[in-house]
Amino acid sequence: MGKNSGWAARTIEIIGDDWKSMVQPDFDVNREKQSTSSGESGLAGKLMRQFITPRPVIDYARCNHCGQCVRLCPAEPKALSQENDKDSVPVYDYSCCIRCYCCQELCPHEAITVKVPLLGRLIKR
Repeated sequence: MGKNSGWAARTIEIIGDDWKSMVQPDFDVNREKQSTSSGESGLAGKLMRQFITPRPVIDYARCNHCGQCVRLCPAEPKALSQENDKDSVPVYDYSCCIRCYCCQELCPHEAITVKVPLLGRLIKR
């Protein structure tokens, strides 16, 4: 490789509209949980979420307790917690999980898989 073949020597050309013209500084994001008409509120919504919706599950045999999934979880509050970074397997709080599956995608040990509960599998048949 030559002296100028590295990343620093490359030029990136950004094409399209200037992104700064699309920024809306007065846009206010409401991140509070709200009941919706799609049935996600109340007891029925909780049961549906628990027994039908796919969820990430940790394979304890493959997990090496690195805590990457906890650090990268975008949910607030976090859907995963870990007592001690080196000694414990992370634990899910599925009521906080937003089902983005970042934990599964970014686990360096492929210890997290997405499982569909039995009722969810029966409905999708």
